[in-house]
Amino acid sequence: MKDILIRDEFDLAGYQLDSKNITRWGPTTLQTLAVVLMEEIGEVARAILENDAENLRDECIDAAAVLRRMYEQSNDLA
Repeated sequence: MKDILIRDEFDLAGYQLDSKNITRWGPTTLQTLAVVLMEEIGEVARAILENDAENLRDECIDAAAVLRRMYEQSNDLA
């Protein structure tokens, strides 16, 4: 197992994203990340509709972690 450097909430969310995707969605490809992003955006919307500020912050971090990972893998399209 490789060592993980977790500097902030986004790194932690990214690490959790990798762990969740391997078991739930399969390998973390851009296509998979697009599906995961839509799920996270739906969870952001639900938190807004339910006036759940704490969950909204968590879901925004999760969505941002997915977007960050997509950005990091954007060269895969080239």
